[in-house]
Amino acid sequence: MQLRKVLFSVGCSAATVVSFSEIAIAINYNTFSGFLTAQQPNCSKPITDRELRICSQLHYDRENSKLNRVYNQLQQQLPNNRKQQLIESQKLWIAFRDAHCDFRRSRVAGGTADPIIYYGCLAQLTKLRASELTGYTQNQIPVPISPNLEIPDRKLNQIYQQLMGKIEPKYQDKLRLVHRAWIPFRDANCEFESSQAGTSREFCRVRMTEQQGDRLTELGEMFF
Repeated sequence: MQLRKVLFSVGCSAATVVSFSEIAIAINYNTFSGFLTAQQPNCSKPITDRELRICSQLHYDRENSKLNRVYNQLQQQLPNNRKQQLIESQKLWIAFRDAHCDFRRSRVAGGTADPIIYYGCLAQLTKLRASELTGYTQNQIPVPISPNLEIPDRKLNQIYQQLMGKIEPKYQDKLRLVHRAWIPFRDANCEFESSQAGTSREFCRVRMTEQQGDRLTELGEMFF
């Protein structure tokens, strides 16, 4: 989705805050990054499955480090009430990210492509989240395409129902988890954004619903 960007003036007071633990932002298991770095192949041209697995994990680790940096930078700009909103939004984003990537890998679970797809998905969503938070630090908010929530919400529901109708029952519960994790993340993030940027919650929900529709469309194309 090509989104134009508009600059919103945001008044943020400086405050001394306690940094949200990077462990909570990062994925909740050890990545053995030091071990992987020591054995790092040429990730510009990975060939074997082993090289692809290592490079995909290293790529995710780099994106996660960038996210942690921009998250801490944004947090330092916020007063305490908005800091708590950001923390809640980030926790819910983690739950959504994990559910989304668990569904994305489900058709190859246990196979050689499993970690490649999984870490690739984590890296993709983490990069997008870092870009979103960077926009908040720079007072730049993407503009949605649709004029109101009804249009992307109807489209998202159609895409969701079509995908549910095509996938096997064993995958349907995972897709439901994705949708159930995304809704509270969207609402919490829009609560933060509206207080941070002075935009309406509707403005944010339209944009995020458009983005989720694109993600589900991509999932459908990958599955079929």
